[in-house]
Order: sequence, then C-alpha cells, then structure tokens
Amino acid sequence: MSKRIGLLCISLVMASKVIAETTVLPTIWEADRLTIYSATDLNAIAPLLDTFSAQNPDIKLEYREFNTQELDRAIRAKPLAEQPDVVISSAMDLQVRLVNDGYAQPVFGEAVEALPSWANWRNEVIGFTYGCSLFLFTTSKPLRRKLFH
Repeated sequence: MSKRIGLLCISLVMASKVIAETTVLPTIWEADRLTIYSATDLNAIAPLLDTFSAQNPDIKLEYREFNTQELDRAIRAKPLAEQPDVVISSAMDLQVRLVNDGYAQPVFGEAVEALPSWANWRNEVIGFTYGCSLFLFTTSKPLRRKLFH
C-alpha cells in the first residue's frame, strides 16, 4: 500500500462543501498513508472511512475536503508525483476531464471487475453510489417551449 496508485477518480453523488478542510484520521500505525481528496462531506463518508480504518489499522488516512471546483484546481496544481491516492467527486464533467488530461491511472482487481458497466469507465472512473434526479414543473402556466419531444 506504500506505492501511490495515482489519481483514482470516483463518482459520488453527494453535496460538497464550500471551504476546503483537512482531517487526518488516526490509526494504530503510521507506516503507511492513504490520501483522499474529496468533495464529500466528512460526516457523510465517515462510516466508510471508519470501516476502512478498522480493517486496515496500519494505514493512516488523510482526508481533505473541497468543493468540486476547488478539488479540480487542487489536482491540476500538483505534479503527478504528488497526487492523492483517491479522488472522490460528484462533478462528473470535471472528473472525466481530469481522466482525459492524464491525471488518472487504471485500477484493476476483482472488486472493480464485479461492478456493473455503468459504474466503471475505462477502469479510471469508478462509481460506487448514485442518486436520483427529480424535475418538478407546473402545468398552471403555459410553457414557452416543449419540455419533451
């Protein structure tokens, strides 16, 4: 785990915070570190991080929180050798652009291969959750254009 796996873009459909924050989560050993840059509220992802820490007590987690645009800028500002291990964001346009610009490395393994096709793009963008979209509109006012064709 001491080798950097590069930038792994993960799609997560959750709200992002406006201000970047850094939290170093304690583990038993300081021998290894997993650095995560994310646009996910720490309170929302803490159970996942806690489970990872419990299963991997020798790996220190460093979790840095951004909004999606700050996250994109932070990744682009660092040389490739200094990138975090994992990037989590709901901004798929920015994630795909980072991948296309060479900021990701493919990830292989049984867990990735077992994902449904919608959750894996070139083994460089991995989705592990999704959310629904809801559009509300009123029929009491006339529409200026057709909504559906």
